[in-house]
Amino acid sequence: MTESAFEIDATNKHFVPKFYLRGFCLGHSPKQIYVFDRQNPDADVQIRSIDKIEVSKDAYSVTIDALISQREREWSSSLAFICQRNADDLNRLIVDREDSAEFRRGLASFVVDMRRRSRGVREGVLEPLKELRLQLRQSLAESADTTVSQNPELKSQLPNGLRQAERELGLDNDRRFAAIYFDPIVDDDLDDPHYKWHQDGSWSFEEAFEGREFITSDIPSHSLLLGPEPENSNWMLFVMPLSKRLQLTGFCGNARLPSGFLPRVGELDDREIDLANLCIFRSAARFVYGSSESELLRARDADAEQP
Repeated sequence: MTESAFEIDATNKHFVPKFYLRGFCLGHSPKQIYVFDRQNPDADVQIRSIDKIEVSKDAYSVTIDALISQREREWSSSLAFICQRNADDLNRLIVDREDSAEFRRGLASFVVDMRRRSRGVREGVLEPLKELRLQLRQSLAESADTTVSQNPELKSQLPNGLRQAERELGLDNDRRFAAIYFDPIVDDDLDDPHYKWHQDGSWSFEEAFEGREFITSDIPSHSLLLGPEPENSNWMLFVMPLSKRLQLTGFCGNARLPSGFLPRVGELDDREIDLANLCIFRSAARFVYGSSESELLRARDADAEQP
């Protein structure tokens, strides 16, 4: 690792970027968003500023943060392009896999990375990272003891040397260790098959009709393995709301069609929007977001009604 890999970024960033959250803000207040806390289901829906939610200060090394920031600039431009168009235009764009290859590559990266770098996914790996840090720290201490047993003259230097080594390797505390070693972004997309699975999938851009809206969460992109034995299945569905008006659905692996487009019959109906929002609601680690209080409550009630 380079020196910057051990230096923690101390600037205020966001696990779910603000350029994305703006697509779910209140129509009359473009910086405010409704928030529902799944850990407090009896609490009221709150209105919060997008500046104050999903803050990721001290979450990554400087090296990782620089890569995330670079990708965010690309994603922001792509999302702006997408949200200026309707679903029909976007679906015509992706019918030809070859012509839309670059567009699909960028959007597939957005779908995969937005899930991986989310706070919800990150919190799921914090406990294993704590255990790993303790194991590595113990191994370092045992190695130092072995060195001293072979070289007794180094005994007086051991405490300071051990503390310095722990600091340099990021073993001194859990937060710093997670920031250094949890890397949700892959430098080369070819190193990870998930990018290609999503890029090669059959996609469908879908619009919410007037009076209905899509919601999002602290894990904005949801993937689901299908089949009677999901762990062995090559069938995958992914759903990602792109704004309160637009969402992207895709089938990957054996579920994909030869065309890049997943044809639909007619527009989404109430039931399909309910299912899409319920999927996002249930995939949230804790917080669900939207521009409509009624949509959040509708998803909450659907979650309570269905086992």
